[in-house]
Parts: sequence; C-alpha cells; structure tokens
Amino acid sequence: MLNVLAGGIPDGDELLASLLRDPELGPVALLVQKRDRKPDEVSPEEAAWLMAGSILELLEVGGPDAVRAQLEELPRPQQVDVVRAVCDSSYPARGTLEDFRALVAEPILSAPPRLRAIRNASPRDPRRPKRRSR
Repeated sequence: MLNVLAGGIPDGDELLASLLRDPELGPVALLVQKRDRKPDEVSPEEAAWLMAGSILELLEVGGPDAVRAQLEELPRPQQVDVVRAVCDSSYPARGTLEDFRALVAEPILSAPPRLRAIRNASPRDPRRPKRRSR
C-alpha cells in the first residue's frame, strides 16, 4: 500500500527512505520494500524488523496456530531465539505484538523442553548386567 501511495506522488521514493529512519514507521516501510531489498542491503536491526513483521503478519492472517506451526518446524533453541527476537523487536504494531506475546510466545517459552528420541540405540534389558571386556 505504501509503495502505491509513494509511487503516486513526486519524491515518493524519498518519502519511503525517510520513513525507514522513523522509529515507529520504519519497520512498516521496510516490510513494504522487503521484496525490493537483497539480504546484504539490510542491517541486523532491519533484518529483525523484517522477521518480526513477517511473523506478526502471519499472526494477523493465519492466527496463532499458524505461527506456532511454523515455529515448530525449527529446533527448540531457534524457536526460543525467534520468539524472543520478535518480543524484543519494538515493532510498532503494539496490539499485534501483545497478541503474539500472549498467544504464541508465552505458551512456547513456558513449555517444558521436549524429550528427543535417541536413534540407533541398541535395546538393552536394564536388568541384565553389563558384560565385562577381557
């Protein structure tokens, strides 16, 4: 939407550039331009905004179950890192950010760690003593 508006006025590109520096509107303007930007053209802060914005956009469109399903595809440490990054992003959509905290972050961060199955482990009867090597 901002691209359309900016394209319809003289100096629209400069307007978008100035919005990128705005602490409140910068993330929104960055999301608008995300398809036009290459990964090496964004700072770590902008990358965090893009990630947060994409996740919050998914929350608004698909709901908390869709976000949790996406996050469950990540290993647990990465899930926690992503959730904390979104919570700490200071993203300007405060209502959506609060929804994320309550509906997604809280359940993930308060969940006990999942047990992982050990693969290729030979079954052993715990009642049988171990053999000694000679």
